[in-house]
Amino acid sequence: AFAERLFDANAFVDLVRQHHVRRRQLGRSFLEIFDPTQRHLLIEAWRGLRDGAPMARPTLRVDRPDGTLVLLEADANLPIRDPRRITIALRDVTEGVAAADRLFRARERFRLAFHGAPTGMALSSLPDRVILDVNLSLEKMLGRSRDDLIGRTIDDIGHPDDRGHLPLPSVDDDSSGLADGTQFRHDRRYLRGDGGVVWARTWVSVMD
Repeated sequence: AFAERLFDANAFVDLVRQHHVRRRQLGRSFLEIFDPTQRHLLIEAWRGLRDGAPMARPTLRVDRPDGTLVLLEADANLPIRDPRRITIALRDVTEGVAAADRLFRARERFRLAFHGAPTGMALSSLPDRVILDVNLSLEKMLGRSRDDLIGRTIDDIGHPDDRGHLPLPSVDDDSSGLADGTQFRHDRRYLRGDGGVVWARTWVSVMD
């Protein structure tokens, strides 16, 4: 059985729970701090540690009395002097997880806007101009499949007379000075899959 009685706690646990854990909960179950649906994660990590497995460092939810949520990453070790006990370190990762979630949501919004745009769009790398992704509108405009376009360079799909005229850094240029949001506009011809030519007003935006 998992003997999870709390023997000691520092001020950080008091701050998380917003009441005096040390005074009120010493000797009670340490697992009571955490969301009941996640307590098994800590038990499994503890058992693995006792068996010599590396600590999984689970991220656990803690509902504070004021209604706010705190996310804590748990780490643990077995004290040499008393292997019957376990020392658990809790690190507040709430803001880091929230930042990662915001970044994921922003990328997802961009992905949906990119692939749902009525105008042809492509993502390419700098400074080699290799196409990394395209949307369906560009496939239709050029009469070429996504697989055919990805991996080619912007110049590969451009008219021979227009190649090198797109105002982007070349492979030999230093693109580090281009700020995020820098834009260029250029009218140029592109080669369709059927051998035809299509004129397109090309807007280029630098993204970090």
